[in-house]
Amino acid sequence: MRFGVFSLLAAMSITSISARFGWLESSLNMIQGLGQLFAPGATTVLFLPLLVLFIVLFLAVFVAATLLPVAVTAVLGSLLLRMRQITISKVFAQRFILIAAAVHFAFVLVATQQNSPLLLGRPQAHATGYVLAAMAAAVAALNLFIAGLIVRRISRSYSI
Repeated sequence: MRFGVFSLLAAMSITSISARFGWLESSLNMIQGLGQLFAPGATTVLFLPLLVLFIVLFLAVFVAATLLPVAVTAVLGSLLLRMRQITISKVFAQRFILIAAAVHFAFVLVATQQNSPLLLGRPQAHATGYVLAAMAAAVAALNLFIAGLIVRRISRSYSI
C-alpha cells in the first residue's frame, strides 16, 4: 500500500511537470538570453530587472502549478494510509524521493531528446536537455519531499 501511494505521487508529479513543461523551458530560454544583454554591441541593460522578474515569475508558477496536484494527491493518499493504519518510515520516503527524482531526470531527458509530444507547451527555441532534466528533477524532488512530509504527518496519527 505504501509503495502504491508513493508511486501515485510520482506519477502525478511526472504528469504535472509534463503538463507545465513549457513554463520551465521558457524560463530557461530567458535565462540563456540574459547573456545577450551584456554582449558587445548591446544597447541597454535597462530591461534586466524586468527580465529577471519574469524569470522568477515563470519559475514560481511552474513550481506552484506542479506542487498543487501532488499535494492534493498526498493528502488523499495519506488519509487512505491512515484508515488502514499504515505508517511511513523516514528512510522509505527518502529513498523513494531519490529514486523518483532520478526517474524524472531520465524521463525528461529522453523526452526532450526525442522531442516528445508528452511535454506540453514547448517553445520553438529549445534549451539544453540536460539542464531541463536537472531542473525538472529538482522540482520533482521538492514536490515529492513536501508530499512525503504531508503523508508522514497525516498517516502518523491514527485517530480519525
